[in-house]
Amino acid sequence: MPSNPHQYYDSFADEILAKFQRISQLVGHGPTTGDYHEEILRVVLRNFLSKRFSVKKGFVYKNEGEVSSQVDILIVDEYQASAYIYQDGDFAIVRPRAVVAAIEVKTTLRAGDFDVALANIASVKRLTERPNDICGMIFGYDGANPRPSTLDTWFQRESAVALKDTPLLGPTLFAFFRHGVLLQRYNPANSTIDDGTNYHVSQHFSVVDPLPDPVGEGWQLRVILAVIYAVCERQEMNRTHTFSGYSDANELLKFSGAVVSQDSYELGVGSRPHSP
Repeated sequence: MPSNPHQYYDSFADEILAKFQRISQLVGHGPTTGDYHEEILRVVLRNFLSKRFSVKKGFVYKNEGEVSSQVDILIVDEYQASAYIYQDGDFAIVRPRAVVAAIEVKTTLRAGDFDVALANIASVKRLTERPNDICGMIFGYDGANPRPSTLDTWFQRESAVALKDTPLLGPTLFAFFRHGVLLQRYNPANSTIDDGTNYHVSQHFSVVDPLPDPVGEGWQLRVILAVIYAVCERQEMNRTHTFSGYSDANELLKFSGAVVSQDSYELGVGSRPHSP
């Protein structure tokens, strides 16, 4: 590990933003830039995942009548011998039990994109008996500023209301990357990610206590990776029925610099009052 791990993760986050800006300035064709922006994130994720996990795009297939919507990024556990129905390069049709994460990537995350991404993530998670075994994520490079009023409105949209009674079909995490804001399902009572029904706003602690030196967006990347690692660890524990006692996910979160605020939102409800 480099002598300054914070700068190490910052360098990858800076690379994500630099490539995003570079292609957006040169090419105005939406579908083309969208495909490339998905590939930028795939490349970064591959760098941090072992060869056990492949980073694909495509569909999740349970049976002839139960197939997900197309998903931008699928992280697949290669230890599952029958993981694939079909694969060709980065494109794959995958069985639910082999899926670690389903990620929707949006160049500009706005209300309509929020609706589509929610539905796509839910289409994957409803194919498994344990939705928490799949990390659902919506990653927005740019787009609407996630102000409290905006989030309150979005979490009351019809797409969110559709998931009110089945909250585990919702994403684990929303990333508003350029705005430096994450929104993660989190239970403050037991400090557990992907637990409960409320999504809490996370920002870097420098927002609360300004630092003399600028802070890079590597903190967001560390949280995103921690959420993915946590699901990998959970699936391994379910498979082997053993727990090593060490968690890479907790280690990343511990040094991420992320501060979880009391501001929270619930699908189909909107903003929630602060916990006492």
